[in-house]
Amino acid sequence: MSKDADILRQIKDTLDGLAFTFRHSDDATQQQLEPKIKDLTDQYNALQAKLFADANVITDADLAEMSQIRDEIDHAADTQALILGIARAAFFIGTKL
Repeated sequence: MSKDADILRQIKDTLDGLAFTFRHSDDATQQQLEPKIKDLTDQYNALQAKLFADANVITDADLAEMSQIRDEIDHAADTQALILGIARAAFFIGTKL
């Protein structure tokens, strides 16, 4: 698997986990998460389009950083930590665009 495909898979897995968390959250938490998840989804779609047009731009360091961000999101202790992790992921992806 190429590094480009691997990072897209990591991000997609993160989005899938966030969708599960979102569905199992109360209304107030959903209201906080929804715009952040949408932003991350938009960033993912933009990165996917860029990588299809300009392949092989992801490095091993990028994969390691995304893996760390994903771990932070997976282990977020509360909603604020989760929101910060999502924002960090969106920012990271934005640096690759």
